[in-house]
Amino acid sequence: MYRVCLNTALTHFTRSKRFSAERLGPHHQNIPDVNSTEQEDVENLFAAISKLSKLNRAIVLLYLEDMSYDEIATVTGISRANVSVRLFRIRKELENIVKLQND
Repeated sequence: MYRVCLNTALTHFTRSKRFSAERLGPHHQNIPDVNSTEQEDVENLFAAISKLSKLNRAIVLLYLEDMSYDEIATVTGISRANVSVRLFRIRKELENIVKLQND
């Protein structure tokens, strides 16, 4: 009997946590506009992308267009594995470029 009560209580507790909802208040009606800092971040990213080599720039832009690795490989004429490796290296290079821009 104890076991049944305990399991019922635990099930109720987990379900109530999962489906709990907060009432909407006045602070939920204020939807923030796009911050200028987000726009600056996008501008900085595209400035960094412009500093890449032509092939790397093409790969990144195709990736940003939501193309798959296979599609990028077909367009650029390199293997899928090479696309994957290049994207990894390009991300690291972009991180370094953005860090240098911000310093």
